[in-house]
Amino acid sequence: MRNILLSLVSVLIVSNCATNTNFEKISFKDINDTKEISQNPNDIIKDDLGSLKFNTSLFFSPWEIDNPHSWDNRNNEELRKEIIEASLKIKESYNEALVKKPLGEFEADLENANYDKLFTYKKPALISKNTNLRRLPTLRHYFDDPTTAGEGYPFDYGQESSLYLGTPVRISHYSKDKAWVFIFSNDKASGFVKVSDLVELTVKQAEEYKEHKLAVVIKENSPIYNNKGEFIEYLKIGSYLPVKFDLSTHSNKVLIPSNGKLEWVNVQNNYINSGFLEFNKENLSKIISELINTPYGWGGYLGNRDCSQFIKDIYASFGVYLPRNSRDQAEFFESVDIFNLSKDEKINFLKNNGKAFTTLIFKRGHIGIYAGEYNGKPIMLHDVWGVVLAKNKEKGRNIIGRSLFSYLDFGKELENYSNEDAFINKISKIIFLSEK
Repeated sequence: MRNILLSLVSVLIVSNCATNTNFEKISFKDINDTKEISQNPNDIIKDDLGSLKFNTSLFFSPWEIDNPHSWDNRNNEELRKEIIEASLKIKESYNEALVKKPLGEFEADLENANYDKLFTYKKPALISKNTNLRRLPTLRHYFDDPTTAGEGYPFDYGQESSLYLGTPVRISHYSKDKAWVFIFSNDKASGFVKVSDLVELTVKQAEEYKEHKLAVVIKENSPIYNNKGEFIEYLKIGSYLPVKFDLSTHSNKVLIPSNGKLEWVNVQNNYINSGFLEFNKENLSKIISELINTPYGWGGYLGNRDCSQFIKDIYASFGVYLPRNSRDQAEFFESVDIFNLSKDEKINFLKNNGKAFTTLIFKRGHIGIYAGEYNGKPIMLHDVWGVVLAKNKEKGRNIIGRSLFSYLDFGKELENYSNEDAFINKISKIIFLSEK
């Protein structure tokens, strides 16, 4: 995989630097933030965290609403139009070799999507393995023009999200070839998953499933096995699974969908917590330590996380189940619009009103967690692809590609740092997850 990535990057560098040899449009320089700010959560998180607004209403939502548009008052025809329009946006795309896709490939995928059958099946289901949620029924990439800054790898616009083992979804319909199924997820996402990656339930099974106590995963990529000792999947932080305590073995069992059925299986006690974690320094440090410095993954690519998935999974551990998209996250709780404030005014607002780890910072296309102050300056925890660079009218990226603690003006020391595009100048909303 590393060789493939290096080849892709080499193509990008050659194509992007040809017009201006004095401007390095793709770079991989370490930013000063990671040297100045401790990346150990125990050094950052304070004892007094306050409390979160507990909200898990989305988790079973696909099984509890009559129509998918009930989330936001759109009718089926409006939602159908939006789904199809989103697919049409990737019509002009590039494939995994960074070559322009033939139009026939897109048209074949669109035909197989079978959108005429949207909303016809309406069955509850569970994701049976960690899987990709795709805009069209294919795993083939849909990149935008790779010669454009911030495009190409890893931004596959055919990728909507990743879904974890045990995620409740609702089936809308099947693709024409029956290999894919269009689903509505529980975090306001929708798209295609492989038929082999979910288990359909009866209404009775879904109701019984909801009655169980839920456990949260606290150890990233911990393996789980069926009762024959066969590997099933790696558990991901951010997952919820029904749990019960087995007195005979003095260990927990979790209920998982596997091989077309539901099965109670053993799980190591240090992999999960029965019930939601208490929101305190020890637990928050434990969860963040599992996820800090992990690779960036657009839409959950390769099982990694992008900015909104990173935040979603951290807070899920504490009983706050957020939407998948950063824009929806910014609207899920109380927020204040600060877009028109100056940089200094934004910093002062955050210092005076934000509370560390219960406040989110949002700009269009990116979201992070306010982590308090470090050396007298506000810092954030986020998963980010890179820093925007600019020279004259050309733009580029310094790739970070991981989760980290940083200042709000991260990367400002870089040559050709674009002050105009800097996160600190683009902040538009502050979101409050804490109780009043």
